[in-house]
Amino acid sequence: MIYKYLYIFLLFILNIDKYYVKSTDVNGLVFAYPDETNYYKTLVSKFNQYSNANNLEINFALNILTPNNSTVDLNDFESLMETLVNKKSNKYDLYFYYGMYSSRYSDHFLELNTFFSENYLKEFDKEIISKTCLYEDKIIGLPLTMDMDVLYSNDILLKKYNKEIPKTWDELLKTSKYILEKEKINNSKLIKYNGLFDESEEGQLIIYEFINSYRETLNSPFPKIKSKETFSALQSLKNFVNSVSSDSEWRSNEDLIFYNFLTGNSIFIKYWYSKHYTSLYTASPLPCGNFGISGSVISSYNVAVNKYIDETNKNASVEVLKFITSKEIQRDLLISEEIFSPIVSLYDDDEVCEIINCELIKSIQPFSIVNMIYENDYYDLYDYSRKYKSYIYEFIKGNKTVDEVIKKLDNLTRFYNISFKTDDSLFGLIVGIIYFLVTLLLILSLVYLFVDKYQNLFSHFDKDFWILSIIGCVVIMSSVLTFYGEISSLKCHLRRSLISLGFIFSITPMLHKLISNYPNANKISLWVNDYKYKFLMTVTFMDIFLNSLLAISSYNIKNVVVSHGKNFHKCDMKSLFGIITLFLIALYEISLLFSIIFFVIKEWSLDKNKNDKIFFLTAVSEDILSIILYHILSMTKIEDFIACNTILITNIFIFTITKYICIYGVKLIAIFKSELKEKKYGGYIPTLINSSDIKNDFFYRNRVSKFSSNAYSNGNGTYSSLSCKKFDLEFKEDSDQPLELDISEYIDRK
Repeated sequence: MIYKYLYIFLLFILNIDKYYVKSTDVNGLVFAYPDETNYYKTLVSKFNQYSNANNLEINFALNILTPNNSTVDLNDFESLMETLVNKKSNKYDLYFYYGMYSSRYSDHFLELNTFFSENYLKEFDKEIISKTCLYEDKIIGLPLTMDMDVLYSNDILLKKYNKEIPKTWDELLKTSKYILEKEKINNSKLIKYNGLFDESEEGQLIIYEFINSYRETLNSPFPKIKSKETFSALQSLKNFVNSVSSDSEWRSNEDLIFYNFLTGNSIFIKYWYSKHYTSLYTASPLPCGNFGISGSVISSYNVAVNKYIDETNKNASVEVLKFITSKEIQRDLLISEEIFSPIVSLYDDDEVCEIINCELIKSIQPFSIVNMIYENDYYDLYDYSRKYKSYIYEFIKGNKTVDEVIKKLDNLTRFYNISFKTDDSLFGLIVGIIYFLVTLLLILSLVYLFVDKYQNLFSHFDKDFWILSIIGCVVIMSSVLTFYGEISSLKCHLRRSLISLGFIFSITPMLHKLISNYPNANKISLWVNDYKYKFLMTVTFMDIFLNSLLAISSYNIKNVVVSHGKNFHKCDMKSLFGIITLFLIALYEISLLFSIIFFVIKEWSLDKNKNDKIFFLTAVSEDILSIILYHILSMTKIEDFIACNTILITNIFIFTITKYICIYGVKLIAIFKSELKEKKYGGYIPTLINSSDIKNDFFYRNRVSKFSSNAYSNGNGTYSSLSCKKFDLEFKEDSDQPLELDISEYIDRK
């Protein structure tokens, strides 16, 4: 007997796992309208039966939120769902959501590519899959059901007045006016058209559908905001709405629609298709704007797996997803619940078509999918929707023109770039003209370097270094061109490189001159003096090296979304390595500038002519300020397209022009002043030459040099003009006064 009990005990131990295996609970969150709740309850029941029959040890449950059993509406549900996914909650394994929100939730959903083959996806409508289930080539969800917006026509009234279901919006308007006129004696409260023009997303949907009905062909995409189709659609929409609805009807919600379905108190109703609404009305595709092109749209309801749950629940959730989206289950529920399936081949099934209006489905194909973000996905969907409706409603019920509203709608999703075209603004053209004029003047001004009578003015640098300095200014100016067109990481890098390279070219001549003239000659100063091109290459190489390091880190293109203005893109360095490299570039540039300041101070007391040094210091001070400002402004949050770009471009212009004036422009000013004095004194006035230069070049070395086109020295202190007039000049050896002033005063005395 004891062996018998021992045998039973051992058998129990060996099979205990069969009796105490814990099943996996898969919980889902869904929002459903009252007529849809039975669909989801049936779905849960069918899967649990399937799980038990196949020993899957998976228990499926749904938390079904409806307007009847909770205080939430669709917007509240979306907010709840967004809160859960942003908190990375694992409370729910499956989320049921409208497909148009796929991009919003994509980062929180499990990628399903490894679980579902391409053949499996081919069962579904390709438009629904491509526009609501794929994000960056990843499958993030599968469609479960689809809703279809249709026109309901009052059977009794249309038959009474021998009218057909309208095919276009104009026909609907004419038919509703005719019937209302005939019925106003019997029913003064009869409504022409109830289309739910309220503040909800349904209110925006009628706008979307109306514009969609004006696309060129059945296969054409939704019209662009600035297209002629949108222009025509909005004009027609304003006329239509103001003709078919009163202010009270305009502000009414879904309650009025449900009341009219029960009473037949509306001639036409636009709403989602359901068999429950067809007792007094006939459903048909929405009317056309362009004949033969319905505005009806499809909204898919998708299912996705929460990526924050554990592996066991992920695998169990995928099993549930495979079951509820299978063709067999979709077919059974389509027949029993009459809720549309996204598997289009089912509408060729005879048994299905005995229950479902397959012809209605086919008449709307190819499907147009609801996608509220029409032309990009940068914008916050709720904010976009609110503003979109507000602008359209201002147009429909206000005094705004269609051009004004299209401009405002375009600004919502458009990102502006600087352009030479004047379609949107003259800003780009004005900046371009300034750039080309200043650049041309900088280049043309080089001609004075090659005029003999001005050679002594430009003795401070060699000709090639004067040219290099001007080229540097032109290169800095050219960075302005990177603001034009669409901003990219490459343009951001190019802008910084041009500013850096131009800066190096413009200051190297100054640095070279100061080091070469260093009072205490040493190996470095002698090397710099003897090998100026090697010195240039050394200074330039360091700059190129740092900018090459910067190129390793890509700039982010920041989307600056402006609430009531023009959106635009901006260069934004997020990489820590890139930020450090930018700091090193700025530090290198400022160190060169402080080196110039150091050498100017060291040589200040040794040079009797301090004018050039003063201008050097002015240029250096402005450079330091501009470099600091450039980096501060690049990081400052300025939410105005014109203001942001104006400040950055103006800083570059000032940076360039100030440098040019301090280094080269002052020489041109001296030339113009000299020319004016020559005219005043009849050709006696020499070129501006410092007395110290004269001493060295003429008196001490006894060489003949030209002072101007009309005066020269014979080396003995007597000066003659080409007009054969002679005069003696007393020159004080220790004078700091320019020779020009000495001669001018002498001539005045004579």
